[in-house]
Amino acid sequence: MEKSTKEERLALTQMAQNKIEQKTRAATERVAMGLDRFTKKMLSENQYMHQEVVFFQYSLLIIINSPFFLFIYKIYMREQELVELEQHVRALEQVNLDINEKLNAAHIADATTFT
Repeated sequence: MEKSTKEERLALTQMAQNKIEQKTRAATERVAMGLDRFTKKMLSENQYMHQEVVFFQYSLLIIINSPFFLFIYKIYMREQELVELEQHVRALEQVNLDINEKLNAAHIADATTFT
């Protein structure tokens, strides 16, 4: 009787082992299918993003070469030149003020000396 109980336990253990292996295989297959779907989805999204980037680059190229953009760019460059010229004029005005102060001081010194 002891032997049959041992055999029954072995049979039950083997059945449990088989069930575990079966469930493990099924889970592995599900994960593999999920990864396959995920990979396909990522490839699809990657392809879509690539198309969007190509479209954006093409659109940017068209915009940059358009007469309107070139006109706006020329206006921007002129504005930059004006800003630089204004800064240069302000610096020259400051130099002029400094020279005038020195000349006035020298004139006052001369007038005081000769009086």
